[in-house]
Amino acid sequence: MPELIQQNQQQVAEARADELSKELKGIEDIVEVAANSPTVQSMDMEEIREYLPHLMISDKIRNMTVSDAQGNAWTTYDAFIDISDQEQFERIFIYDESHVLSEPFHSPYIEEDVPIMTIAYSVHNGSREKVGLVNAVVSMAFIEDLLAGIKTEESCYAYIIDQEGMVVSHPSEEIGLADHISRWMPEEAHQMEVLDKDGGSLEYTDPDGEKYLGVYTEIEGRPGWKMVMSVSADVAYAEYYAIIEYILGMLLFGILLITIFAYFYADTLAKPVLALKSVFESAAEGNLSVEAEEDYPNEFGKTGAAFNTMLNQIKQLTFRDPVTDLYNQNSFVVELRQMFKKKHRPGNHYLLLVSIDDFKRIDSIGGQGSGDQALQVVAGRLNNFIKKEELIGRYYGDEMILYLQSQSKKDFTKRLQRLRDIYDYPIYLKGVQYRLKTSIGITAINHPTTELQEEIKEVTVAKQKVKRSGGNGFEFYNKRFKEEILEEQQMEEALFYAIAKNELYLVYQPILSVAGDTVIGHEALLRWKNPVYGRVSVPRIIDLAEKSGLIFELGEWTLTEACRQNQQWIEQGYGSLIMAVNFSALQMADSKILETVSESLKESQMDPKLLNIEITETVAMIHTDQKVELMTALKKIGVTFSIDDFGTGYSSLSYFTNFPVDTLKIDRSFIQNMLIDENARTVTTTIIQMAKALNLRIIAEGVETREHLEALKELDCSHYQGYLVSKPRLPKRCEEIMEKYR
Repeated sequence: MPELIQQNQQQVAEARADELSKELKGIEDIVEVAANSPTVQSMDMEEIREYLPHLMISDKIRNMTVSDAQGNAWTTYDAFIDISDQEQFERIFIYDESHVLSEPFHSPYIEEDVPIMTIAYSVHNGSREKVGLVNAVVSMAFIEDLLAGIKTEESCYAYIIDQEGMVVSHPSEEIGLADHISRWMPEEAHQMEVLDKDGGSLEYTDPDGEKYLGVYTEIEGRPGWKMVMSVSADVAYAEYYAIIEYILGMLLFGILLITIFAYFYADTLAKPVLALKSVFESAAEGNLSVEAEEDYPNEFGKTGAAFNTMLNQIKQLTFRDPVTDLYNQNSFVVELRQMFKKKHRPGNHYLLLVSIDDFKRIDSIGGQGSGDQALQVVAGRLNNFIKKEELIGRYYGDEMILYLQSQSKKDFTKRLQRLRDIYDYPIYLKGVQYRLKTSIGITAINHPTTELQEEIKEVTVAKQKVKRSGGNGFEFYNKRFKEEILEEQQMEEALFYAIAKNELYLVYQPILSVAGDTVIGHEALLRWKNPVYGRVSVPRIIDLAEKSGLIFELGEWTLTEACRQNQQWIEQGYGSLIMAVNFSALQMADSKILETVSESLKESQMDPKLLNIEITETVAMIHTDQKVELMTALKKIGVTFSIDDFGTGYSSLSYFTNFPVDTLKIDRSFIQNMLIDENARTVTTTIIQMAKALNLRIIAEGVETREHLEALKELDCSHYQGYLVSKPRLPKRCEEIMEKYR
């Protein structure tokens, strides 16, 4: 039990340390990307001055500075300063460090009493000469907020120290950067253990004589930094002490009772006495998985039954998840190990980790507490699903962990489908129906006596594989998954730097009028050519961008570049061309999208009515009220909208009554089949007639032959695009096509 409590606390500390590490890495990446941007590498301070206000920086960064090799610097708050006497400048230019992460300090130039730290990266020109640096001033407030969130009790708190034991951040206002860990951990041996080891736990006494459980772990990416959590021993071990006290009381009572009986019935009662004594002692040592014999035909059988009832009640309080009443994460593992020790279990053994896809939407739609209610319904169904010799627990958040048995692979396949059906079966909460899609990781337990640590890692990796593939499926663990996930993480990292390294570019497919056969606009399409991965497909780019959160930055770059190019063509005399840009579901849900569109139009000076935003039917039908509100706001500034791939999704007339749509783009599958499939021709005809009646523009996609074009003329379609005229091309080639189709 004490070890289990320490493990729980250690896991919390490691999770928060990992969270902080990722936050810091994200800030470092922003600074590094800025240092690698062509504008900064040029060291043209006039260009840099214009560039800095548009630089996307985290709200954790107070300001950023770009300096040349002499210390002449410009800041994001539009001021010129000299940083030649600052530590980061000295370390990069005198000591030749490539990047610098300072220790926290109080700045005399900042009024708030909040420490800051600086992150700086060197800037190199095309000849790899060091020509400057980019420096970010980071407020430590976000670290203090993170630590404050760990404080679950008055006597539980977390803090960060450096390699010398000095405070980096502490939730107490009375403790600052000048304080040392010895202030609350006086014994030198305890201090050295925390400072010397990568991670672990210890018990110590503070200067006031109060005993604490301390757990500590390294913060990756910050050499020497440790996150330490301190919990009052009385609070940490409260349940354990109560259990032991109760068991010891029962043990003493049992021994007294046994002694009395033994005095009179020594010969006949020796065996049950010794058996009960062994069970009591094992429970007193913290093993709550023991079970007393209940089959003795006397009072000892009743004593055993009463003891088992008591122990089950204790386990219920200690080992159960309060929301679902299932085993919690740690007790599931403990219980499964005990099950394996009791007897040999024939057949096939499997560990499964089940995660609900897009679980947050339940609380978003139904309000706070709806997610917990859904988990309670699922837990009830799963309890009826598992067999007596199987096990289920709540693992983390919306995830459930299961141990299942089967006599054959065919049997397991049926049970797996049944498990997915349980989640998919409708759940009704507050009048709303939910069908839960799941990502399931599976691994075989080949040696049921193992510690299960590797198996848990394997199901986690397998689950991540499903999530990264779009969810709503299952995967059996395979060793190659780790390599695939690592490669995907590396690709995400490469995509992060793609803009700064000029690896991204746009191609444009002409949109033409059917009647005049003239180019009236283009659709902008994103491309990525990487030195390692070559030409990356568009679906892959979007998938990586959405998973990594880069979709907003990528979308903004695409929009700005497309508007810039279109305005350039207009100024070159090609007429009032329309520029169509695709928006994803995440972009349409972004609260800043109106501001982003406005800024791109302002920067390019393009007329807003020439921007056409394309969204798919599926995107339009998610959270329709918010979509209508956003589209209406964009329409007010002049932007127009198209429904892309029309006919393949909902194909609902609500588009025309609810959505401010201007154009329908008929999906290429109908155009390519309308000459050989009467149904495809009928659908195409119906869409065109409906659009004409509602005064909407129609664009037929995928026009590849003259026959396709002639058929569209007969149907009175207004516009088209496709390989008949051109594949998506670079701007120079598009200009040649516009000259031809003027």
